[in-house]
Parts: sequence; C-alpha cells; structure tokens
Amino acid sequence: MKKKRKFLFTILVFSIFAFVFILLAIVDFYIILQKKEEQLQQDLLYDLSVQSSAFLDIKLEGYIDTLYGLAAFISGPDFQSDENMEHMKKVKEKEEFLRVGIISSEGILKTTDGNEETEVDVSDRIYWKHLKEKTASISEVRDSRITDDRVFFVAVPLLDAKGEFKGGLHAAIDINDFQVYAGTRLGVTNYNIYLIDSEGDYVIRCKKHEKSWDYSSFFDYFEENGQDLNLEDLRLQMQNRAILLDTIKIEDERYLVCFSPLLLNNWYTVVTIPQEEVKHHISMLLDKNMTILVIKILGTLGILCCIIVYYGRKEAVQEKDKEIQIREKLFTDIEGFIQADLIEDRVIYCSDSLKLNKSKNPTYTEKISYYIKNNALPEYHEKLLQASSTQQLVEMNSKGINRISQEYMVNGKKETDIPLWYVCEMHVEENMDTGHPCVYYVIKNIDEKKSMEQTLKTKAERDSLTGLYNRSAATNLINQALRSDETQNNKTSNAFIILDLDNFKTLNDTLLHKTGDKALQDVSKILLNYFRKGDIICRLGGDEFVVFLKNTPLNVVKEKLTPLLKKLHLSYERDGKKVDITASVGVAMCPECGTKFSSLYQAADQALYQAKREGKATFCVYTPSDEMKS
Repeated sequence: MKKKRKFLFTILVFSIFAFVFILLAIVDFYIILQKKEEQLQQDLLYDLSVQSSAFLDIKLEGYIDTLYGLAAFISGPDFQSDENMEHMKKVKEKEEFLRVGIISSEGILKTTDGNEETEVDVSDRIYWKHLKEKTASISEVRDSRITDDRVFFVAVPLLDAKGEFKGGLHAAIDINDFQVYAGTRLGVTNYNIYLIDSEGDYVIRCKKHEKSWDYSSFFDYFEENGQDLNLEDLRLQMQNRAILLDTIKIEDERYLVCFSPLLLNNWYTVVTIPQEEVKHHISMLLDKNMTILVIKILGTLGILCCIIVYYGRKEAVQEKDKEIQIREKLFTDIEGFIQADLIEDRVIYCSDSLKLNKSKNPTYTEKISYYIKNNALPEYHEKLLQASSTQQLVEMNSKGINRISQEYMVNGKKETDIPLWYVCEMHVEENMDTGHPCVYYVIKNIDEKKSMEQTLKTKAERDSLTGLYNRSAATNLINQALRSDETQNNKTSNAFIILDLDNFKTLNDTLLHKTGDKALQDVSKILLNYFRKGDIICRLGGDEFVVFLKNTPLNVVKEKLTPLLKKLHLSYERDGKKVDITASVGVAMCPECGTKFSSLYQAADQALYQAKREGKATFCVYTPSDEMKS
C-alpha cells in the first residue's frame, strides 16, 4: 500500500511540475506568436500596397500596349482620315477609354468619344514633349478641355517606315473608371487605400474615409491632422521612388501607413490601417486559438497521467511476425504485376490490385491500354503505349534487349491529390514450354525515390544560405545557354552581370556575420523577385552574385539596373550601430564580349572594378573596342 501511495505521490508531483512548465511555455509561446503575427500584419500591409501599385501598373501598361497595337493599324498619308477615326471609335467602344484620338505632327489632336469628333491643340501638354522624343507618356490627372471630367492621358508616338516622328495616338481615361486594387488578406476591414500623385494631390480617394474629401491634397490632410510625420523627408523619399512603411499619429490615433510607387509614372498608392484594429484582430485570432491549445495540451497531459497510473506496468504489445513485416516491406512499392505471352497477346496472370478484369479473356494489349488510359497522365499515353506494345517488346528482345523501364505520372486517388511518380519495368524472357517471348510487367510507386532525387539535385545545385544557383550549377547553365544556336549565330543579345556588395566587410565586422547572412538573403530575395523566371541568378561566392539575362538588349539592361541599385540600398542596425550597404555592377554583353563564361566573366569583372572606382553604387558596361585600364 505504501509503495502504491508513493508511486501515486510521485505521479502527482510530476503532473504539477509538468503543468507549471507547460503553462510557462504556453505564455512564452503566446508572446512570441503575438509579435510574429503583428509583423505578419505589417508584411501583409506592405504586400497590399505593393500589389495595389503593381495592379495599377498593369492597367497602365495595358493602356499603352493597346495604343501601340492600334498604331500598327494606322495607315495612309493622312493618318487623321475618316477610315482611321472610325477604327479609333471601335477601339474606344471595346476599351475603358473616355476618348481616343490621333495627334498630328503639329500637335493638333483630333479626338472622338464615339459620337462626335473634336480638334484640340495639345502642343502645350507635357506629354507632347515625350511624344516628340518617341517615348510613351502618362500624364497627371487634370480637368478635361473638352468635358467636365477629371481625366489623365496616355499617349504613344506614331512613327513612319523610316522611324521618323509623324504624330501620336492619344487616349483619355476618366479617373472615376480607374479603380485601385482591394485586397482581403489583411483580416481587417477598416483600412483605407488612396492613389496620389508626386505633389500629394489625390488621384483616387478612399470612399470609406469621408474626412479626406475636405482636402485637395493628401499632404494637406496630414499636415493639419498628423503627427510624427516629416513631410519634407517623405517628399524626398517619394522622389527617390522608395517604398515606405511607418507608424504615424492622426488625431490621437496611431496608424500603420505604407507608400508604394508605381513604375510607369509618378503616382503612389497609400494604405492606412488603425494600429488598434490590427492589435484587436491579433488578440481575437490568438486568444481563441490559445484557449483551444491549452485545453488540448492539459487534456492530453491528464490522459497521459491516467495511462501512467493504470497501465504503466503493463507490457507493450508484441511485435508482428517478422516474416510478415519483411514481406510487407518488400512489396510496399509494387502496385501490380502482369505476365503475358507476347506472340499470342494473351494474359497469363494479372494482379487483382490493378482491377483490370473488366471483360472476359481480355488480351494483354487491351489490359495495358485500359490501365494506361485510366491511370497515367495524358502526356505519357503515347510513349507508354509504344513502349508496352507487343511489337516493340518482341523487336527489342530480338536485339538482345530484354529489360525496359518507363517512368510516368498518375493521378492521385482524390481530385485534390497531386500526381505521383510510377515506373513500369518490363522483363522479357522465353517461355520454356511454348518458346514464346513472355513479358513480366511490374508496376511500382517511385514517388518517394523521385522526391529524394529532386531534393538531392536541388542541394547539389543551390547555395545553402540563399537558395540561388551555386557557382558550378550556374556555370553549366550559362555555358549551355551560350552554346545555343541563336547566341552562336549572333541572333540574340544576352547580358552577363556581376554584382558585388559595397561595404559588406564593414557590415560583417560591425554587426557580426549573422547580420551579413541576413543581408545576403535579402539581396537574393530582391534579385529573384526583380528578374524574370528564366534568367539565371547565382551566388558566385562571398558577397558576389552573377545574373545572366537571356535575350535582353543593352538599353533594357540599363533601364533595369538603375531601379535595381536603388532597391539594393539596404540598412541594418544592431545594438545602436547602423551600417548601409549598396551594390556595384559590371556588365558584359554577349556576343560582343564573348560567348563563353570565362570571357564574359573577365569582361564584366573589369566593368565592376570600374564601377567601384567611380564611387560604387553604380554600374558600368564593358566596351570591347575601348578596354578599361586597371
């Protein structure tokens, strides 16, 4: 009895200590989770602002593409002819344009709203200057000269066969038809989205925020009502096209606010959320889940104590029969088996697991065809049917090849399941009784093996810290791209870019290597998000990166590098110490600077050192005809 009481007392003490330990762990977990959830909400606010800008950029780019497409149909010496204007009316009816028109080389706009035509002198418009420079333009919002609408204009140049300027195409968009993106991922509803121009004037106001309608400028509203916001600094950062995330105070209430620029003009999307609502959302989300978690953990602990008290001394369940275990292990990856006579096209044996006994005395060809069409993905049907045919197997056997395997993918058991990898292994041997070649058709599930192979391949090709291609993989991929017919025959222009971080050693020495690793990961994420999916991006080693842009001319490379260098201006702080890093870039064009990795690397490296000498945070392009001096 005393031993039993001692045992129960020990269990009780253990339970109390376990309860206290778990309770403290839950409290600590709750605090950490709350901080992470708050950071997640800030990240979602950032994403919503950036997505809003990207959404509007896509719409603006669509307007420009539509006008460029329309320019291809403008013909004749008199491009303001009735025929062309009729074509413009049709385009206006299909698009969300308020008006569409053609501008003569003297700056006279002949425009139509679908019902009547109007001529206006637009040579004083800012976009007229851009058109004469043969570039597309998007104007600020202003009052229309023709109607009472608030509009902005999109215009593209018209060029003759020799590439000379002959006028332009013009479209007016009613600002009321130009709506911002409304995301729903934040989990809160009391957020406001605005669109402002470079002067802070509203382009689109938030319909939910009535106070904003009393002001003509977003800056005027914050200057009168806001605190903790330096408008001069804000204007300067907006001129630098920076994405801004901050906390400000408006009328005794704190807000999270994010500014995100559009790429195609000087507009900004602005998203604001009351900080108290974010905290309330986090509290509602976590408190309920934490209560459920505590109940589950304590309930599990109670059940475990009962099991220890009542069943602690009982022996474990005996092991399964070893022979059965071994057999199950050997056959877990085999889905089915078919044995057939290839000459008679006759099935000798078929596993019930394949469920192919749909008709009486089916032939081998019928069974295999039924299995393939009802299991394999469509893109593998032709290859599997050919490899499994009696004619193919007999022919291969006659050549001394008696083993063939073919990998393919099958649909999961449920519609929501992802496809799985399988292999069919076909062994052909002579039947001792008939002398006919027989096939032993084995179907195996190799999905786990394929996943492991893919994992090993990824580890071999990727840098462990950043997830980018490593030096070896990138060298092979770039050389492979350089060996293509288009590159060798000078039919395409490619760019080889070396990017080296400025001040990185100071960052490591001052803020420790952990911060340096974080910087490398941040730079890698920026490069992956900035360049195209088909471009080759690698970490060559240390703080040196290589980017290979396929089919990209030099003018496009220059356009992409300027905003990229701004994005790569990063700041890090630790223990009151702050270090800024930037990037210097060297560019070598292919095939001008060579068609091999080594020659392109050498040229780009010289350009990189030139960029370093010019003050860093810039880029230089290697020119073969005028080699840089060291």
